[in-house]
Amino acid sequence: MEELKGFRNHMENTTFKNRNFGEKQRQIVHQRYRDMKSESTAFRRKTVIMPIVSVIVCALFFFITASLVTDHTAKLDPNSGNALTKSQMVKASVLKEANIKGEVVSYLKEGIEMFDSKTDNLEYMLRLIRKGEKGEPFQTNIYYIKKNRVYKNKLTFDGKRFIYKNTVPGLGELKTYQCKALEWRNVVLTGCKGEKEGNDVLVVPTTISDSKYAEARE
Repeated sequence: MEELKGFRNHMENTTFKNRNFGEKQRQIVHQRYRDMKSESTAFRRKTVIMPIVSVIVCALFFFITASLVTDHTAKLDPNSGNALTKSQMVKASVLKEANIKGEVVSYLKEGIEMFDSKTDNLEYMLRLIRKGEKGEPFQTNIYYIKKNRVYKNKLTFDGKRFIYKNTVPGLGELKTYQCKALEWRNVVLTGCKGEKEGNDVLVVPTTISDSKYAEARE
């Protein structure tokens, strides 16, 4: 801008004083000065605005991308206030339903670690075993959560035999078993048809601590 002002002053003090330089030419020079001034101002604004626009665009892009990869059905944990993961939401939903119906929920791990899997509401299973020992019929569902997928097996006792339908891969053959007894030790069905002698059908993987806790609540 200082250079433009210097140019204009130079024209005023030299060329414009020339008697042969008419008013029209004088206006042309002044108009060119105004145009150059506007261009300079616009350039300065552009150099300031463009970085701001770039930052805004990047922020919007980040927000949109994050929204696409985020589960919009996510809820907040009422205790911590943090967003629940998909896995936590699945577990909470299944456990809520199981609590209402008085049923068992087992969270299965992979491979040999399955026997260290955690189980909620195990006291309900203990109560059913007590009913079976007395010859009292019952029917229940057992929920299994494995890699955010929910399975539901059905266990029925008609007063004489236990009928157990397994739908969970890795928890035995995918079929319906007919068994003679349901034992609290390791929570297994024994004397099942279709199984080799000495083999039991695992119903709910549990730990000693879970068993002790269930016994205290039962």
